Amino acid sequence: MNGLFRKPSTDDTFVVRTDVDPNYLQNALTKDITTLESIYDLVDNCIDAARNTLLSSPACAFDRYGLPASYSGFCISLHFGDGWIAILDNAFGIDEDTLANRTLRPGTESSHRFGIGRFGIGLKRALMKLGKRYWLSTDTGAQASMMAFKREQLGGPELIAQRVSSKGRQKTLICIKELESMVSHETSTPNWKETAIRELSRRYGIFVSKGLRIYLNGAQIPSFGPCIRDSGPVTHQTESDEIDGVRIFIDAGMHQDYRISDEPSYERSVNKKLTDQYGWYFVCNDRIVEVATHQKSLGWTGKWHQEYYGFVGWVRFVSEELATSGELPWDTKKTSINPYSPAFVRIADQLQAFAERYKKENKAARPDKGGGESAPPTPPGQPSPPDARPHPGPTSPPSPAPSPSPSPSPPSDADHNENWGALFPPVGVDHNHDKLKALVVEASALEATRPYAATMLFRAIFELALFQYVKRAGRFNDVATSVFEDQERNGRPFTEEQKGLYAPTLAIMVTWVLSNSDIFPVEYRRECTTALQHFKKHLPGIQKVVHETAMTSSEKIKTIRNDCWPVIKYILENDPGKKATR
Repeated sequence: MNGLFRKPSTDDTFVVRTDVDPNYLQNALTKDITTLESIYDLVDNCIDAARNTLLSSPACAFDRYGLPASYSGFCISLHFGDGWIAILDNAFGIDEDTLANRTLRPGTESSHRFGIGRFGIGLKRALMKLGKRYWLSTDTGAQASMMAFKREQLGGPELIAQRVSSKGRQKTLICIKELESMVSHETSTPNWKETAIRELSRRYGIFVSKGLRIYLNGAQIPSFGPCIRDSGPVTHQTESDEIDGVRIFIDAGMHQDYRISDEPSYERSVNKKLTDQYGWYFVCNDRIVEVATHQKSLGWTGKWHQEYYGFVGWVRFVSEELATSGELPWDTKKTSINPYSPAFVRIADQLQAFAERYKKENKAARPDKGGGESAPPTPPGQPSPPDARPHPGPTSPPSPAPSPSPSPSPPSDADHNENWGALFPPVGVDHNHDKLKALVVEASALEATRPYAATMLFRAIFELALFQYVKRAGRFNDVATSVFEDQERNGRPFTEEQKGLYAPTLAIMVTWVLSNSDIFPVEYRRECTTALQHFKKHLPGIQKVVHETAMTSSEKIKTIRNDCWPVIKYILENDPGKKATR
């Protein structure tokens, strides 16, 4: 055995490599992360640096959750150019020791107090996802350094940085060049900037409300996040807890802008615009993770309905020393809450009680005690219904008796779907699309007893209406981007020419919408997605009738229509492009 450990001569030795192949490293780190999530990693680093600067001052003020109360004076600027991305911040800068030993070493524990990242993978992951060549310049006000390197160097044990003279101003600039083709294509699409601004606002809205300025190609990112009314018909509920170094704060109540019908400032149109903001918001160290969610896995165990309208709940997880104590309950991408984490499990069973108390008080506060959304305001010149009129005070003169309002017509036999003789019953079309309107007119005249023509017309209307809805929602390019990313992950990337010619099929569009159901407002999401799932099941049979020799019947097309009617009716009657401008 001793012979095995004899000291070899120089001629007997050779090198055994233990570094990581950069292609493997890139795939391992970036396979499941999107372009925007990579941008979040870069912004997270800037915010951690800004917070370090704040906490180094004895004058730092804190909010009620124990986090810095103001980021005023700090700025992050993102720039997307032709083949390059740059991010500049005026925060702490990166000192020489940190740059040498921590910044680009995956797995290094975060040393940031109240940091929004635990492992040091964010910057390296973002760089490898976005491009192939990098340039970094940083200045702490006392030390300055710069470095240029390539992706293939990131798998090795070390890189070379150069010390330069400090300008006396704190900043860090990172420039990424030779962008990945997918990244370059995605960031050059017409709606990408709008999408990025919206999503950056949803993630960093709390920091922005505290004075942090974030810019994307010169456009300032707005603050985000509904506040809760401190006074009104529903109690502002609060609770706090702590487990293993993670402090937990729960606030729940009525949306700051929501009003019930007998409040003086009630406007139905205002309430309607708020519907996609109701639900639970989960936050880790001021970084918003989940927005307006009703997921059962995240504590919403009741069935969502209109008696919960106006409900807003915030769950804030705060951990100061991530490396030694508190494990924040999010995944490594920081885009979702882990329902099995100890911090979340601690409060999971309590959350529905907040919603149920809200529902009870909301229902009791309404004039008709009926709960849900109130009746629409009466058009000018017509008398108000009794539950919408202002209540006169004790000294007010009596109001004149209103003229009776016409009662709504009772439903007739023609309203029952069993009696819909035509393919479509009467239905409106909110889209300014002449062909779609013409097809719907024909569907209202075509008898369902002509099943082949009805099946072909139904498919044509569904495809055109769904594509139009997604386009008007500003999400059409997201569909193509998701397909390109899937192809690249599977080792079959599209060429630039193929991308330019690509058009999604109906099946792909249906699958994408089901995976991105937030395209529907919260109050319609469940019925629309359920109906869309029915359509997905029916689609293979529809295709065989339209494109092959399969037979059908009037009963089959009626079943398909009835199963899918909630979603086809909604996407015909609602143009999301118009709602975005109202």
